[in-house]
Amino acid sequence: MVSPYVDNIEIYLKYDDVIDFNKPEVKALADTLFDEASSETDFVRHAFEYVRDTYPHSADINADEIAVSASDVMKIGHGICHAKSHLLAALLRCKGVPTGLCYQKLILDDETDPVYICHGLIGVYLNEFNKWIRLDPRGNRSDVDARFSIDEEKLAFPVRVDKGEEDDLTVYPDPKAFVIKSMRESKTRTELWINLLVATSIESTRHGFEESFAAGTFYNRQTQDSEHLNKILEFAKISEGMRILDLGTGSGYLSFPIAKNNPGCEVIGLDIVNAALETNRTRADSEGIKNLSFISYDGIDFPFEEKSFDLVVTRYALHHFPDIEHSIGEASRVLKSGGMLFISDPCPNECDTERFVDDYMRLKKDGHIKFYTRDEWIDICRRHGLMDVGSFNSSIRFPKKKDTAYGYEEVLKMHDKAVIDSYNLLETDTELYLTEQVNNILFKKN
Repeated sequence: MVSPYVDNIEIYLKYDDVIDFNKPEVKALADTLFDEASSETDFVRHAFEYVRDTYPHSADINADEIAVSASDVMKIGHGICHAKSHLLAALLRCKGVPTGLCYQKLILDDETDPVYICHGLIGVYLNEFNKWIRLDPRGNRSDVDARFSIDEEKLAFPVRVDKGEEDDLTVYPDPKAFVIKSMRESKTRTELWINLLVATSIESTRHGFEESFAAGTFYNRQTQDSEHLNKILEFAKISEGMRILDLGTGSGYLSFPIAKNNPGCEVIGLDIVNAALETNRTRADSEGIKNLSFISYDGIDFPFEEKSFDLVVTRYALHHFPDIEHSIGEASRVLKSGGMLFISDPCPNECDTERFVDDYMRLKKDGHIKFYTRDEWIDICRRHGLMDVGSFNSSIRFPKKKDTAYGYEEVLKMHDKAVIDSYNLLETDTELYLTEQVNNILFKKN
């Protein structure tokens, strides 16, 4: 059921620089549409249909200029789903109708190699019916038929949960920060699609890991392996005085033992999940670990100067990174000449040419992108001046709760049984277990 993010209805009437209904042109349009309506509900319908039909979706007319605010859409005459939602919200708020923003995660174009993008629509409170409803002003076309409806939603796109799409039924009073950032930092719509899908993936990963960390015990059971940890600590050849970055630090699984075992080194854990980082900081303080700190970032650019680390380590994180070339480039940038990058991440089995394992891993809504083969890692890293200097193999027996893996039966049907059997899939009443091989590779910067 559609529900507000906060109970204070007044929050859904506020003005800001995106929902800018105090601009004369926005107010004038709201006045006109309101005067033409017979009731408040009729005004909502009229405003929705006007925005839906009058301002085309930028992609439908192949327009590159980007509108962000409500007044932007009126000025340039078109907008993507988010911009049109901002305009509709502004028109309704201008006349005292509580309105917020809603979001869905949908596949962008290619279902054979799915990438996900955040789709925007609105939630509006109808006083006459004492209920919140959602409306999608994206704009109709031959395969889209969004309509005003009170009892049954008629949105632009169905949400296919079995394909990894997600429907957020919350009505937010403010636009999502990552959406606005992507829109404002993009010069063209083509660039915006790239930035928005990267940002959508990062946001999905952040949300997924917040839920995993909240579950605590289960998350730790997924990833702990003392034998593997000891092998990494030995293999990385850490020496006195190093400055070390733990990329995608999570719960600090690598950061804490590295810092404790090497008090003469400076260790920094980097991640996008603020709640986990705060927990790590509290733990480091309580254990008196002075050489360990944790830093949050946007999931894209590392907040460090170039050539500032001797070693970058990362374990079970890189398969969540939406722009792996950029992230490896960032790792290379912050490494000193002769510095090392250690990557530990699961990989597909040799027989898994159709990438069953990636389809399977995407069932959990934590932003999984792709597992890479050893050869793929070597090629990617070589492009960024990082050369393979050693490796070892390991494996992980990975549990997944069935209630976080909706649609797994369909995924199993899509792939060859011999490939699935190669991962030793075991199903219990509540969980699924998969054995994944892990690449552990050390690279040296030229």
